[in-house]
Amino acid sequence: MSSETTPQSPDEKRKAHFARAKRAVLKLAADNGGTCDMGAMHTFSESQFFIAHQQFSMMLEECVEDGLVEVDSNTITLTEKGHAFVAGASDHE
Repeated sequence: MSSETTPQSPDEKRKAHFARAKRAVLKLAADNGGTCDMGAMHTFSESQFFIAHQQFSMMLEECVEDGLVEVDSNTITLTEKGHAFVAGASDHE
């Protein structure tokens, strides 16, 4: 049985959903010239992926720890590594 037909555990599904949301939220910044207002990112995350509040904060903290973004007040700026992550060109996973 291939891994494509093997059912995912609930934890694997959650991690995959979180990873898709993370990439999409960072793409929002990329599509906006590499920066985005934190409120806009939060609203997008909540409306498109149902990830808000504490989960959004955890995602953003992970992005900072991974060197994907820098945060200045309420503005999120993608780093070079963040741009590569969005493009799928990094070894982040």
